[in-house]
Amino acid sequence: MRLILEDEGGYLYDEKKETIKVLNTVAVAILKLCDGRHSVQEIAEVIYREFDCKVPKEDIIRDVKEFLERALEEGVVILLDD
Repeated sequence: MRLILEDEGGYLYDEKKETIKVLNTVAVAILKLCDGRHSVQEIAEVIYREFDCKVPKEDIIRDVKEFLERALEEGVVILLDD
């Protein structure tokens, strides 16, 4: 799977399935933070701060967790052992 960045958001291209998923800027920011150094909580904190979110922080944490669970299921991200 390959991440293709655009000015606003980006795309995930799956060469095996020959599919493209369109990503918004928040999704791209989350994926960029999936570098093995940031916890889910830390990723949510960055998103909350960087995007000046007007919703409760708990909602952002929940949304980031849901996004990452889907990304894990689809093979976009992998879990690293501590």
